[in-house]
Amino acid sequence: MNFTDEAILLARRQMEKNEKERHSEKVIKAELEHSIYDEEVTIFHIPVCFEDKALLDGRITMRLPKDFTSRTKEEIERVYFMGNRPQYVYSNSYLDFALALNWTTHEVPGELLFEAARNVRYMMERIGPKMRFLGEEKRERKEGNLVLFKLLANAIDGVSYMNLFCTCVEGKLLMGSISFDQTLSKRLAPLTEEIVKSLRITGEE
Repeated sequence: MNFTDEAILLARRQMEKNEKERHSEKVIKAELEHSIYDEEVTIFHIPVCFEDKALLDGRITMRLPKDFTSRTKEEIERVYFMGNRPQYVYSNSYLDFALALNWTTHEVPGELLFEAARNVRYMMERIGPKMRFLGEEKRERKEGNLVLFKLLANAIDGVSYMNLFCTCVEGKLLMGSISFDQTLSKRLAPLTEEIVKSLRITGEE
């Protein structure tokens, strides 16, 4: 082994050590005390600042990382090449999750959201890819009723954890999701659930 090979090996070992430390129980436990409403949040040792972002041309707001940007149609098609492409995807280059939104044409008054969400779950369980539902939460809120499904879904490269949510915007059903690799769920599941619950319908009383 020459000097160059040794340097490469040492660098690789250091990277592996750093990656293991970033995902250690100690780091995750400390980071779980953070909130997206704090001035700064660390996600696997990466400092991230959140802000309320206007989405759907200002119809809703969600608290997202400041550098989350809207992906282009071509970028969405490359990632969701198997079909069921969302209309909107927001992400950055270094975090392990993205926000996907579909503002459907299905007319659903706010007071009928919970019934509509039951139908969404029924269709997903019967027709969609194999999924395991872990929990369901219904929230009646003055800023817009919200239904949250927590589930595991089979993906090409493993199993994904997903926070899938439904709400009504201007009388039409809005469906969204934040998903990531199941192995990251201890840190990312609480964080992304907080993001989902930050959703506000602009102008709702």
